[in-house]
Amino acid sequence: MQFRNGFEAGANGVAITAANSGGGSDIAFGVFGAGARYSNARAHSGSLSCEFTDPAIATYGGVSHTAETLFGLKGYFYFTSANSGGEFQLGGLYDAAGNSVLILRVAASNVIRLYASGGGGSNAWAPAATMPTGQWIRFELLAEQGTTATGGRVRAAIFAGDSTTPLADSGWLEGINLGGGSVAITRTRFGKGAAGSNAAGVFMDDVLLHTGADYASFPTSIGNEPPVVSAGGDQTVAGGATVLLTGTATDPGGSVASTVWSFVSAASTGTPTLTGANTLTPSFVAGAAPQLYTLQLTATDNLGASSTDTVEVRVPASGAVDARPLPLPATAKVGAWTRTGASSDGAALADELNTTYLESDAVSGAEQSIRVRLAPSTSRATGKVQVTLGMDSGTGTWQIRLYEGTTLRQSWTQAGVTTTPTAYEFTLSAGTISSITDWSNLSLELGVTS
Repeated sequence: MQFRNGFEAGANGVAITAANSGGGSDIAFGVFGAGARYSNARAHSGSLSCEFTDPAIATYGGVSHTAETLFGLKGYFYFTSANSGGEFQLGGLYDAAGNSVLILRVAASNVIRLYASGGGGSNAWAPAATMPTGQWIRFELLAEQGTTATGGRVRAAIFAGDSTTPLADSGWLEGINLGGGSVAITRTRFGKGAAGSNAAGVFMDDVLLHTGADYASFPTSIGNEPPVVSAGGDQTVAGGATVLLTGTATDPGGSVASTVWSFVSAASTGTPTLTGANTLTPSFVAGAAPQLYTLQLTATDNLGASSTDTVEVRVPASGAVDARPLPLPATAKVGAWTRTGASSDGAALADELNTTYLESDAVSGAEQSIRVRLAPSTSRATGKVQVTLGMDSGTGTWQIRLYEGTTLRQSWTQAGVTTTPTAYEFTLSAGTISSITDWSNLSLELGVTS
């Protein structure tokens, strides 16, 4: 079952009843007590809300349903001032005889309590936080009855407006007596549960209930897990090939609302056109070798939580290849260095035109390092790497380290680097060449000290 009521079916100042509570997108309550009216004084959404007007009586909206064991409740309350007595039931579950099973309520002084009636009754959750005043507060309540008296579990939280960060969250409370196996929960209530409360200036809006099979689609922020995303495996393709990407995205607690692919880094020839970027299976045409593309798949669920995963597409060259670091953008660097158009403090060349450098902070005795990818290639019998190094002032000593993935394959030291940017070549040893198994996954780490 799915039930929603935003109190938009009436007119300002008209008393709310079960008969006039439905219409448009609002589903009618099965019962609605006296002492509440439609009000345009404030609303969480739309133009109207439910305003409680009489502190002398209990005033709640009730929903009847078949006996269920899974419940998701949500709604918005606005307290102009703290409740002086009695209780407001943000949401409550009841059996067919009208006996309470579980109530999330606001008592005197806006104290919040989650009360379970089974086993003599007790507060399953009594947070230190109180119900804030002067703003819309959203509550969320999940309840799973279980099959035994102590097999239930519940979770409750309150939020400021539409925030996804809870002001208070009970976490999952296990072993709660919700009468599993013997109590049939067939009613849900929203509103003022007892006489004597300070009804003036209390409003309710946009209440929602999902039960049974519809529980899985209840849009809750508490316990919401982000989507599980995979951008697929890394690919090696030829220049000019059409690259087909295959991603997956699932959401364990809801639904995936959107997916989008983007280039995290592209080659010096520019970023290709990505066809089908909002699908799980986009494509693009690779440039001529050597190229290295890094793409990211982002999936966002129906509550705004998102996850990402990346994939590399490598276009290796054979034979003699450019052994210099690739001109990667700042987002693809590993290390907190900036890009600059001139040689400066400990600058390592990042493009083939000798114009754009990666620049460290002021050089000191403590090493600062940066790691960049090398152009992909096929297996080689010989090899060199080339970098251009320079200092803003004085001289520096550089460490050059070659990695295959996360494995260090060879390192070199270059002392006496001056303020004149100079290209240095470093030759791979025979042992290094024989140890490399994936020539398309090489990185160069550059470290500098004064």
